Amino acid sequence: MSIYLIRHAESLANVNPKTYSKYHNWDMPLTEDGQLQAESAGKILLHEEKLLPSIAIHSSPYLRCTETSKIIFKQLNSTKQPTTNLLLSEISFGEQEGCQVEHFEERPVEKHYAEKMGVLHYRTLRGESFLDLYARVNVFIQQHKFFEHIPFLIIVSHAAVCIMLHYALTNTDFNFDILKTKASKYWPNCAIRKYISTHNSFKYDRVINRDIADYEDILD
Repeated sequence: MSIYLIRHAESLANVNPKTYSKYHNWDMPLTEDGQLQAESAGKILLHEEKLLPSIAIHSSPYLRCTETSKIIFKQLNSTKQPTTNLLLSEISFGEQEGCQVEHFEERPVEKHYAEKMGVLHYRTLRGESFLDLYARVNVFIQQHKFFEHIPFLIIVSHAAVCIMLHYALTNTDFNFDILKTKASKYWPNCAIRKYISTHNSFKYDRVINRDIADYEDILD
């Protein structure tokens, strides 16, 4: 089978972080360019897999991910809806990438989460660590052993979650140079990476849409 990991398409916050003052992180919509990115991703996947009969999309429940997923499904001529899973959520992690630890709790989004969610999604006051995130995506993988029975699976999530899924699926060690900087540097909006099954695990195959951004593909 093939698994395609996709970061959500461009959202308003990717263009202007100040939009967090208008939208919550989980209901941040796509931009018009983001919608076009998702359409292109769907067309690329349609050409890549020739619309295999069994299609599934698992998505973070955040709006930018579900919007991306629905647009992809439409391009695949499917009337299905994406299956959302909290284990694929960004939750607290994305807000902190590239920031100093001592400044985490001063960020507006961090304060909002702490007030609204309390300890529900927090292992510490400063949010999830990479190991927390890695453990969470491994739970997702263990919960979905049906992977081997679906020839074509798409997972739409956030940059840091996609990177942790990469390590979990391929059973490879962390690249700590990546963990020190912004995850979005290594996984641009709507970038598609393909994984193929090999002996009860997955092997990283390639980036499908290399022209989507000019970035260093450290996972090759």
